[in-house]
Amino acid sequence: MPQKILDLRKKPDEKKPALTTQAIPPEPQKQPLVLQWEAAEFPSRPKDSASWMMATGFVAFIALVFFIFSRNFFGIILVVVGAVVWLLYAFRPAHSYTFHITPRGLEIGKKLFKFEDLQSFWIFYDPPDIKELAIRRKGLLVPELIIPLGKQDPVLVRRALLTFIPEVEQKYSALDLFLRRIGF
Repeated sequence: MPQKILDLRKKPDEKKPALTTQAIPPEPQKQPLVLQWEAAEFPSRPKDSASWMMATGFVAFIALVFFIFSRNFFGIILVVVGAVVWLLYAFRPAHSYTFHITPRGLEIGKKLFKFEDLQSFWIFYDPPDIKELAIRRKGLLVPELIIPLGKQDPVLVRRALLTFIPEVEQKYSALDLFLRRIGF
């Protein structure tokens, strides 16, 4: 029985369309935006670098003396690394992010937080200083996201989110209040 040989150099007849056995996936469609805004990842607060260095150095020195006398070398390394990281984080500039609320979830930059993974939200609003969206997540690792609203109207954000997740009153943690108090 002779086998039919397909010559790939010849153009196929226009009358006979080529048959394919694989389904062509549809073009991925972008989800329609419900709301979008841009803001810095945290508010920029002025810091006196000399006083921050002195305070960090003082606390680190006391901790170092304690760990040296107790001969805890792991503690010494932890204090030195912790002081350096604290100062680097304190003086780093804020990056600007684009935030999107879509029917699938909340996008921060290119990262999507699906609504099914979010528990609730609350908007902290005390103009002109505080304008933040707090998102409570279902996971244990990072249970709360604090998102700056920038120039976005908080009422529009609230209306957009109410269609997807419930609004539950939240309060700032003691750590958040302390860091805000010292200008972090």
